[in-house]
Amino acid sequence: MDQDDESVIDGHRVAWTVRGSGPPVVLCHGTPWSSWLWAPIAAALERTHRVHLWDMPGY
Repeated sequence: MDQDDESVIDGHRVAWTVRGSGPPVVLCHGTPWSSWLWAPIAAALERTHRVHLWDMPGY
């Protein structure tokens, strides 16, 4: 099951995406990037893993 969503935490928007199935993997970006940094790696991992990508507040 693929899922895109966003939440508001302490007044900050946090976007997240979950793709694939299998053991979980969480990918976190650094400043000043966003979760798009991980797109090629997430695409490969989602074949065998449940990949969680999130954007830090403000990204």
